[in-house]
Amino acid sequence: MSPIASDVAAQSFNRRALFTFNALPRVEQKQVLDTLASFLTKPQQWLASNACKFDRDQPTYLVGVNDTLRAIVEVRESRPPLVLDLVRHDTLATFGAFQDAQ
Repeated sequence: MSPIASDVAAQSFNRRALFTFNALPRVEQKQVLDTLASFLTKPQQWLASNACKFDRDQPTYLVGVNDTLRAIVEVRESRPPLVLDLVRHDTLATFGAFQDAQ
């Protein structure tokens, strides 16, 4: 098992996020895993500095991975974060512009 594969096994990804993760270049895969690992060591600092609330009613956050990649992560007590999706910042901006036009 490769180092990245073993790191992925230690994290929680839903099926959609895992599919997207596997399509990323190795450099971005490592950035995603490093971002998630930082949560496990300092969760409150991680939420305060690296995440913004994505859904008002759910414990879901939008987390910056790098300049162009974002992770949508569900954070629950006493569980590792669950990656729900990985999206490009441009995609979010496009959907935001579409929502504003409605």
